[in-house]
Amino acid sequence: MKPTIVTDGIINEPIYRKEQKKLLWVLKEANAKEGDDGWDMCLFLRERSVEQGGLFSYSKWKNTFGLLCKISWGVLEPNLSFEEVENFDDKKLSSILDRIAYINLKKEAGGARVDYNNFENKIDLPSINSQIEIINPNLIICGGTFHFIKKGIPDFDYNKEWFYHDKNGIRWINGYHT
Repeated sequence: MKPTIVTDGIINEPIYRKEQKKLLWVLKEANAKEGDDGWDMCLFLRERSVEQGGLFSYSKWKNTFGLLCKISWGVLEPNLSFEEVENFDDKKLSSILDRIAYINLKKEAGGARVDYNNFENKIDLPSINSQIEIINPNLIICGGTFHFIKKGIPDFDYNKEWFYHDKNGIRWINGYHT
């Protein structure tokens, strides 16, 4: 059976390009959609309606994307309080997705849990680096992916355990995500 390929990148390019803080999330892999030949994560995240098969059509969207949205609000709008963001309705909470970029290290869809025996050899670091260059972020949050990706990124400043700068001045946060 042919693997399901999931494309990703800038969720809403015109909005993202206007941002002063360009935030990129790097996660592991997307869950497979049964019977799909491939699908576009950016379209899925941009189209949030149930009817169109977007983000809200996935009943567990908040498991990953709820926290990602809350953190993105905190990064891009630091004057908002935690309580304000916690009280956003789903539409408002998810609207932050238009202002960020999102990629997975493994472009083939997986399942609810990562198969680590097969995961690392499915990562194409040169392609990931090229994708990051095109996205051109100034802040990257790695959700449990930094230890995979740092091998392909030269010249990190390793002064701290979770916060790094690369030779291009991009800030990297080594976050945790299950």
